[in-house]
Amino acid sequence: PATGIICRPRQALTGTNTASLVVSHGYAVLISASDGPAAVSVFDCAGRPVLSFAKNCHKGCTYFHSVSGLAAGLYWIRLATSDGTVCRQLTIFR
Repeated sequence: PATGIICRPRQALTGTNTASLVVSHGYAVLISASDGPAAVSVFDCAGRPVLSFAKNCHKGCTYFHSVSGLAAGLYWIRLATSDGTVCRQLTIFR
């Protein structure tokens, strides 16, 4: 079994045509489907931002960002691209 944090749900954040985001095993994995900016933000239950990063993506590229510094708990993760914004619940188990 994998070590580190396991984030559920592990499905991709879909709803934008320009990028997808998967969180698994301590990393947020941003998969770009086209060129352009993408921003990822993570918020705690109270709506406070706890992590954010932005990338100027290139079509077909994959970007990794560690989320291992987040404590176990419930979060909201948001992916924003020029095509739109998608939010999903994120639960981190240790």
